[in-house]
Amino acid sequence: IPFICLSLGSSIITIWAQQKGGAVSSLKNLPSLERLENALVSYAAYLGKMFWPVDLAIFYPYKTPLPLLEIASAAAVITLITFIALTYIKKLPFLFIGWCWYLGTLIPVIGLIQVGEQAMADRYTYLPSIGLAIMLTWSIPSFMKSMNIQKEVLFPAAIALLMMLSFLTWQQCGYWKNNFNLYKHALQATKNNHMAHRYLCAIYFNIYNIKDALYHCDKAIQINHVYADAYLGRGVCHAKLGQAELALADFQEAIRLKPNNADTYANRSVLYFKNGNAKLGCHDAQRACSLGDCHNLDIAHKKGFCQ
Repeated sequence: IPFICLSLGSSIITIWAQQKGGAVSSLKNLPSLERLENALVSYAAYLGKMFWPVDLAIFYPYKTPLPLLEIASAAAVITLITFIALTYIKKLPFLFIGWCWYLGTLIPVIGLIQVGEQAMADRYTYLPSIGLAIMLTWSIPSFMKSMNIQKEVLFPAAIALLMMLSFLTWQQCGYWKNNFNLYKHALQATKNNHMAHRYLCAIYFNIYNIKDALYHCDKAIQINHVYADAYLGRGVCHAKLGQAELALADFQEAIRLKPNNADTYANRSVLYFKNGNAKLGCHDAQRACSLGDCHNLDIAHKKGFCQ
């Protein structure tokens, strides 16, 4: 009971903090039915990835609409395991305890209250996986009571499993070597990953490969046409190429979609200053400063652009 109270308190504080930061999606952006469908599919997906940990990614985008077959399959798996756990609750109580642990610890992060843009996240499985471990740890000796079988079958099987998981861990760690590998792998492991494209756009821009940067920002916008950060990234690319009108259009769209982003105002102020429009440049620099980024305004004051 004390831990449940602490969890509830932590959940309330988290939701409040994320709402203040604008990270909680409204029902308008993500209807309740879609959240429920995604939660159901995620329960099954987490289950699958725990036993077959491949195609892991830093970010899993929402799939809308979810295929009916995928929803039905997830519902069938969850229903079947729940039925077995309830049927054998007296004979095999560890199945019920482990399954309730898995289902219950995922509730705060399953997406019914959506924080962020991800459909699911590998980090959310750390505690829920303990429930599955309970189910397995007590099931194996219950069904394999012979010591000979445990020695001759389970021991080599455990060694082989550990070797396989060690290899997969080594492989997965390699993707985290740098941001480029990380987001390239995310594109390979998932479909229509607008966030991975956006970050690759930034990576290519930072190494002055504007052509590839534009390609990935374009892809991010094609996938998610209301993704403000992608418009910001594409606007910065256009500005770098000297395409002021295209850059301005992208900055304006980014501001329309995300009106309180200091980075967008800061970049648009630079564009205005370069094109000799000090009045609008000062206005955007001041707006960026009010949102926490006063760098451009300080420079403008030193150069005498703004009073």
